[in-house]
Amino acid sequence: MPKPGFAKSCSHPAFRPASESPPRPYLSSGFHGSANIVAKKRISRRSAAYEKQEKWHDALEDLKKVCELDPSQQMKEFSRIKELEVKAQKQFEADKDKMVGQLKELGDMFDR
Repeated sequence: MPKPGFAKSCSHPAFRPASESPPRPYLSSGFHGSANIVAKKRISRRSAAYEKQEKWHDALEDLKKVCELDPSQQMKEFSRIKELEVKAQKQFEADKDKMVGQLKELGDMFDR
């Protein structure tokens, strides 16, 4: 069993409180190695999950992050990016129209 003040005196990052830990560099473009590959895979999978949920904007943003981490993916994912941009724009327009309709209904309710 460790001594009561051990975690505070230890300089290893695993024992530091979260407030003192440096931010993880896995999304920075200057970080290379296996962590970068893992991050790319996670973000790519999350993008695919967002697509299945029809969250087009979130899927597009994650796909752009993947291309930022690995520029060789940009040509491979070009058509998917364009498709998501169109779907995200359509979703935005539909959401905007829905919101405008709700605001009109709310205004009509106060005009009565």
